[in-house]
Amino acid sequence: MKNICINYKKERGAILVVSLLMLLMLTIIGVASIKTTTIQERMAGNLRDRELAFQAAEAALTVGENYIITNIETTGEDWITNNLTSGSSDAAECTPVSGLCKEGQTLDPFDGDVWDTALSATAQPLSMNEASDEGGGEAAGVLESPKYIIQLVGTRTVDSSTMTNYIFKVTAKGFGGDANSEVVLQSTFSYIL
Repeated sequence: MKNICINYKKERGAILVVSLLMLLMLTIIGVASIKTTTIQERMAGNLRDRELAFQAAEAALTVGENYIITNIETTGEDWITNNLTSGSSDAAECTPVSGLCKEGQTLDPFDGDVWDTALSATAQPLSMNEASDEGGGEAAGVLESPKYIIQLVGTRTVDSSTMTNYIFKVTAKGFGGDANSEVVLQSTFSYIL
């Protein structure tokens, strides 16, 4: 029988070093993928908050436009004269306690003080959810109810007749799920009387 002699002097532990290096590479790849996943989750959450704010602002625009239509159809031109013209006493100088700005006043939609007293979309005859055909109540997941401000931009006579085209600017601000997600939208709205 032949004895097999193993020479232990030539082994240097190369397999151990290689396997430790491979384990280190797998750990680095795992940590990098966790960071990527965390960033993607944060981006998805921010996108969701922004979409909520955008939808809330869109609903507030719709409510504001419906508010104009309802008031004009109920009281006619008197509502405009009493609330939105330069001579009216009820309309604010664009520090809109009533959410209505006089004709000729400038409105900075990014001024936080303006929005502190603006009309809340849920405080008006139509709630935010009714504007989107979902039925009354407040929207789920938003930090604060959306708000809007109505401003009379000007008037124009239609085709030299007795009809007048009233042009309004409705500015709406919607909020998402946290304080960092706000969207300001503006629409121009025309109504002929």
